[in-house]
Amino acid sequence: GEVRPAAAAESLEGKKVVRVDVEGASVATAADLKPRLLLRVGETYTADKSNSDVKTLDRLGYAGASSDVLPAEGGVRIVFRFRERPPLKEIRFTGNRALGPDRLSEALTTAAKGRPLSPEQASGEARAFEALYATEGYGLTRASYDPLLLDQGILAIAVKEARGGSIEEIAFEGASSVPADLLRAEMESRSRFTLLGIPIRAGEAESGAI
Repeated sequence: GEVRPAAAAESLEGKKVVRVDVEGASVATAADLKPRLLLRVGETYTADKSNSDVKTLDRLGYAGASSDVLPAEGGVRIVFRFRERPPLKEIRFTGNRALGPDRLSEALTTAAKGRPLSPEQASGEARAFEALYATEGYGLTRASYDPLLLDQGILAIAVKEARGGSIEEIAFEGASSVPADLLRAEMESRSRFTLLGIPIRAGEAESGAI
């Protein structure tokens, strides 16, 4: 993202925002975006807020985001510019054997054909699929989307199915020579450890009674 202030931007610092325009967006998109921005009508303009808003637009997936600050009667006018993403024309899944496409489609939270989808939203759909799989006993399943295809209006989510779930309790037996607290500390210090021959990420082992 880029911030392109006017030549006298320094003199506009601290002025009241009297108007915010979003160029390159539909009326509906502009109305949805404005509440997410720091620079709103009535707020005080600062370059830091402008930079933050441009980063927000980038994070939401709007291409070529930039902003201008212009003098206006009673304060400043902010202009945000970017290119909207193409509307979704296709939704596809790969790697899903345990759950069919109809079941996965029911889990979609925001994706819909004919509407643009940001990378943030696409990532949210992948997390929703992981949550769905977890309820079916596939707690170690991971899902991801293809950002290149998303730029073409295609939400392509690849699923890597894996059974498993969180660890509710770990008890140590027959380890009287090694304090349980020491064993727990050793497990917490590792990013991965092996349980019954199965690699487990430390973050996937809920503490429970540990």
